[in-house]
Amino acid sequence: MSEEGVTFGAIALATGQFIMIGLGSTAIGIFLGMLNALILRRTLIKKQPPMEILMILGFAYVSYVLCDGIGLSGTVIYSNKNVSIDLFIYTTNVHRNCCYLLLWCDD
Repeated sequence: MSEEGVTFGAIALATGQFIMIGLGSTAIGIFLGMLNALILRRTLIKKQPPMEILMILGFAYVSYVLCDGIGLSGTVIYSNKNVSIDLFIYTTNVHRNCCYLLLWCDD
């Protein structure tokens, strides 16, 4: 251990890198998760379960390799991708329920 100790600059640099890795991985995870959900929703892949599974796994692998290749955390992306897909499904269900209630109240 060195005599100098931990400096404020070292702490600031480590904190900045931690935030940058977290936010960068989160942004990529959300973007690719939403893109995956949009493609699965707008195409006929959902009628072919093996292709749907292959596409989900392919997006997961591509997102991990992309983050790992540019120096971000590849493991952070999985939690963010799952959250973004769940958020997309949740907002779709809320929209559908609101439309149902509006049409029901219209009668």
